[in-house]
Amino acid sequence: MKGKKGIVIYFTRVGNTDFKENVNAVSSASLMEENGTLIGNSELLVEMLENATGYPSYAIRTKKKYSSGYGDTVSEAKKEMDENTSSELEQDMPELSDYDTVILVYPLWWGTLPMPVQTFLEENDMNGKIIYSLVTHGGSGFGSAIQDTGRYTKAEVSLENLSVYDDDVTEALPEVVAWVKRMADR
Repeated sequence: MKGKKGIVIYFTRVGNTDFKENVNAVSSASLMEENGTLIGNSELLVEMLENATGYPSYAIRTKKKYSSGYGDTVSEAKKEMDENTSSELEQDMPELSDYDTVILVYPLWWGTLPMPVQTFLEENDMNGKIIYSLVTHGGSGFGSAIQDTGRYTKAEVSLENLSVYDDDVTEALPEVVAWVKRMADR
């Protein structure tokens, strides 16, 4: 990523959910267990991006945590969208003025970006920056997430984005590296 100073900002259920100790990461499409630690799809993709770009990463964290059960989280996310509300974000936001490139990584929720990501975009001045999105999904691709990103920020929203099907995340490294090379050539 020559000449670009960037940061990876991501949202995942891990860190934003009060998971029960016996959460089933084996059958989950979006959770994995690595050396006894729960890791989400977004986090795994962020690790790939950190290695491919050298960019630091920052996790969007909500003050109020989502429920452990996937179905409950889906319902909570739908209610947030219907009411256009999101839980308050923790205040340890990175200083973004030093960066010209932001890579957002998040799961597609209800066909768009999760409300905490929307809140992050609304609360941070991204004017003069370019935003790339890496989205995980269960079959909907980007949904309306890329267009919606443009509604919540004054940043330039790239059309060069990447969507990864949930079940393909562990094998996505070649695709992520190829995408980073395309971004670098931009």
